[in-house]
Amino acid sequence: MTEPKNGLRIKARFAARGAELVAATAAAGIAGSIAQRWLDGVRRDDQIEAYRRWWAQRMLHAAGASVELARGTPLPAQGPRLIVANHRSMLDTPLLLRLFGGHFLSQIEVSRMPLLGTAARASGAVFVDRANPNSRVSAIRAMRRLLDAGRTLIVFPEGTTFLGDEVRPFQTGAFIVPQGVEVIPVGLAYDDETAEFGDETLAAHATRVAGRRQTRVTVAIGAPLTPEPRGRGAAQALAHRAREVVQGLVTEARSANPRR
Repeated sequence: MTEPKNGLRIKARFAARGAELVAATAAAGIAGSIAQRWLDGVRRDDQIEAYRRWWAQRMLHAAGASVELARGTPLPAQGPRLIVANHRSMLDTPLLLRLFGGHFLSQIEVSRMPLLGTAARASGAVFVDRANPNSRVSAIRAMRRLLDAGRTLIVFPEGTTFLGDEVRPFQTGAFIVPQGVEVIPVGLAYDDETAEFGDETLAAHATRVAGRRQTRVTVAIGAPLTPEPRGRGAAQALAHRAREVVQGLVTEARSANPRR
């Protein structure tokens, strides 16, 4: 029996997008590794930042992602920034890297993946094993070093991906930040639940997203939140406030991007 044309189109789309993703990730990993080894100072940082944004754009293109802003503008960094958002898809990281640049906090499993792990390491990602208390402490220290150096850091304080628009409680560790750091809340809403990462493997999720004709994601960027003076419960209070704001932004993004 002849395979339906729709099935053939999906397979062809997946093959083309997979090839683009692999090629872009390999190129970014190699270029980033060369920059890390042979350049130094501001020149190295600027070059790696350019590679991050280029890789992020290619990832979004390979996935057929259409990005729309419902609120706010991703202004250039002017000092240390902590970008906090709800986490729904593998596309969240390249999307926020494309908008804001900087570094991102990632689960340790990503560092072990072929190509993607190489590219993530070369880009200066911070890896954490959430089941290991020592790893969590090391990750917080690495995050503070980046923020102390005036960098942009992207985190998903829910800790993992979830389906739907409910923003789960934010973990406090990400909000132990120095004074002077802008906390930028972001809400993300995808057009269809099939674009979101649920109880499945990353490979299964990537296969489904790459096979979709188009994925529409709407972004709402809120006003910066200022960390409260250090004190007992300051990080917890900031995490709670950030979660409430992000929930409101997700609701606004959803209004502009109803489910199919």
